[in-house]
This record gives sequence, C-alpha cells and structure tokens, in this order.
Amino acid sequence: MAQCKMCNGTGVVFTTSDGDGKNPWKSTHPVPCPNCKGTGKV
Repeated sequence: MAQCKMCNGTGVVFTTSDGDGKNPWKSTHPVPCPNCKGTGKV
C-alpha cells in the first residue's frame, strides 16, 4: 500500500512505483486516498 504523498483535487494520490519519489505526479499508478481532501495533506 502506497502512502498518501500528494493529492490532486479528485481525492486521488499519485505515488511513484520506482522508489525515487521525486515525481509523484508523474506516476501511472494512482491509488485512492480518501484521507486527502484536495489539500495536499493527509
């Protein structure tokens, strides 16, 4: 389970799967993050 690093306005967080964690928004593996309300914080 990926941690909620960044959230977009849709309540979905994009995390990197390659482990670099430098471009979380560029990830192709979006996971639901209900704890993020579009504020960018968990």
